[in-house]
Amino acid sequence: MVRTFKSGAVVFDFGLFLPVCLRINFLGTFMDSEVNNIKSRCAKHPERYAFVDRLDVWLCYECGVEFMNIRQVESLYAKKGKNEIRTDYRAIVDTFRKLKRQEPIPNDDYLHGLYLTDLMLASTRKHIRMLTGTGESNWLAVLEPTLVKTLARITEAKGFFKAIFVGEGKLPAAIHMLSKQFGETIQVQKAQAEAPIRHFIACDSYMLRLESVHPPITPDMDSSMIKGDVYFSNVAKTKSKEEEFDFIWSYLECQD
Repeated sequence: MVRTFKSGAVVFDFGLFLPVCLRINFLGTFMDSEVNNIKSRCAKHPERYAFVDRLDVWLCYECGVEFMNIRQVESLYAKKGKNEIRTDYRAIVDTFRKLKRQEPIPNDDYLHGLYLTDLMLASTRKHIRMLTGTGESNWLAVLEPTLVKTLARITEAKGFFKAIFVGEGKLPAAIHMLSKQFGETIQVQKAQAEAPIRHFIACDSYMLRLESVHPPITPDMDSSMIKGDVYFSNVAKTKSKEEEFDFIWSYLECQD
């Protein structure tokens, strides 16, 4: 039993996720040396790790986990959090920003998405526009340590966090808790959609998480059903989604 990903990625102790295209196109010999480093670590602990090296995919995965659902991912991330995100992964994000790369970093499952969203929110300074669902995900609570710090910065900058929750479910408990502390900064509206829509988070007019369409989240859902792209330096695409958000927000205000 192994933990694998459908698209090529490096995974080490749930601490590092690197799409193969990044190694080939952007990081060159740096990632080759990292692969050798990971091979060495895997070899030292064969009871815990295995290594696969093929032409199209190379993985270091932890043995003993074949499938993780939403609840298990949230539990794992709540325990380990950003302390398990290695500095070389942050370096990839920093490289994208420094070089102003407009390509997204994809996530192939919910855990990967939490890591990337955490990093994006940790860099946000002025405003967040979020369109998401009212499913049974607790991701806001899982990322609360980062959100509290981010909202404090946004509040100091006199910015805002606007959120539209789409669906018939209740608002997450975490948004109520955060609103008690940052009531002047957080604004929330609920909406309904006639058909499934892509959720997104747009931050500071240059960072964007754009999810693929997925069913309403339940605790037992396969975490690999949550996919998306995170843009860490794409002004045009982010501003386009901000404009879309503002149009929906204004429409909802007119309905009140």
